[in-house]
Amino acid sequence: MNLDHIFIDLAVSDPDPAKGEILAIAAVRTDRKGKVLAAFSDKTSRDDDEYSDADFKAAIKGMEDVILAKSFETSYIVVAHFAEIDRLFLKMACDRISHKPFPKRAWLDTAQLAWPLVYNDMISERTLDSLCVHFDIERKADMIDTATGDCEALVRVYWAMMSRYKTALAGEEMVRSVGGETLIKARKMLGGFF
Repeated sequence: MNLDHIFIDLAVSDPDPAKGEILAIAAVRTDRKGKVLAAFSDKTSRDDDEYSDADFKAAIKGMEDVILAKSFETSYIVVAHFAEIDRLFLKMACDRISHKPFPKRAWLDTAQLAWPLVYNDMISERTLDSLCVHFDIERKADMIDTATGDCEALVRVYWAMMSRYKTALAGEEMVRSVGGETLIKARKMLGGFF
């Protein structure tokens, strides 16, 4: 995929989008090979640690200035863990400020991409914690907010998954190629049987 990737993670006050507010937002932009191009993290509350639409709007603007800078290509996809929840949180908060941060962009969900690992009993659940343990990725708990540490872990987990899947697909292609050549040779030797 020749697209930049924008990874996003939110720290929220409640996991239910109808009840919770976005407390912090973190985003990382990488190129198609995983090289970090830009990173952003900000809280959505400033002085009294209470959520406000003005502070959220400032955080979104700051993120866009860094992650969606004009110097970058306009082609990108968004990657999140349990993306539908993050999308819903962003949609609800952005609707209040009449803004659309990632209009008409495809979103990838690392929780969905992890199903082969669950299916093959390599991880017990599709959480970011399970994926970090499986890929031996340390999550930084001492970060200023959980969004920053989780976004960094998300980037590393995603690219570890893509590397693993790429290796598996290359191996499958090699088996098909060798198997196909062997079958063609066998058909030539047997001649009229087929």
